[in-house]
Amino acid sequence: MLFFRYFISKDFFITALVLGFLGFLGIFFIFYLFLPIYTYHGDSATVPDVINLDYEEAMQQIKKAELKLGTIDTSQYIAELPPLTVLSQEPVGLQMVKPNRTVSLSVNRTTPPSLRLPNILDTQLEQARYILNNWKLKIGKITYIAGDAEDVVTKAFYKGRQVFAKEDKIPMYSSIDLMVTKGVSKHKVSFPRLVGSTIGDATAILHQRNLGVGSIRYGQNNKYGAGVVFRQHPASAPGDSVFQGTSFDLFVNGQPPDESSEENEGGDKEIKPNKKKSK
Repeated sequence: MLFFRYFISKDFFITALVLGFLGFLGIFFIFYLFLPIYTYHGDSATVPDVINLDYEEAMQQIKKAELKLGTIDTSQYIAELPPLTVLSQEPVGLQMVKPNRTVSLSVNRTTPPSLRLPNILDTQLEQARYILNNWKLKIGKITYIAGDAEDVVTKAFYKGRQVFAKEDKIPMYSSIDLMVTKGVSKHKVSFPRLVGSTIGDATAILHQRNLGVGSIRYGQNNKYGAGVVFRQHPASAPGDSVFQGTSFDLFVNGQPPDESSEENEGGDKEIKPNKKKSK
């Protein structure tokens, strides 16, 4: 009975009045003093448009606008723009935000990403150009050599070093120099007699006459010294002349210098031109 009498007593009403007043003060403090300060109620900042600016200049403008610099994405590369150029931003420029808002940037890489050279060997020049363009590579210097076919890519070079498909990494937007066959000419040259010449002399003779070097096969022949050509194909030609660009297969006495050579059916070992040693 005393418990119920307390709720109608003067002390209860005084206590309830004090607690209600304190609650009102608490709500007033939270919603009209603390939250406006914490959330910058009524305050705003304009996000500067920093696209196409240098990263350092963009960072200064963001700090000047009382904003914070967030994450920096450097995954993109555009060759036409200087390194560290701002490509995009979030939030976008000129948007109104709260002070101290974080602004994230996407910045142009300082170096282009590298990729593996696509397979362009033994393809037509125009097809090689199309493939390289798709991989954001371009053709540099083209060196024409003798060969049976016309406009066939036989070798690729990057900064003077021969490179191979799916093995060597090349920076994007780089120039690739190509060695391309110019095909059989309508002009004829005297038929080369290569038997008895060293492999070095034989290839030099072919190049001097704008003739191509086909496959090089190694085998044993007791009549000739090591490294000397003991057979060639073709072995002869009508009129003792041949069209420029014709390729010759060479058979050389001795062991091949490359361990990756493959044995053919006759027991000789063949060195295939323009192929790299497999790992």
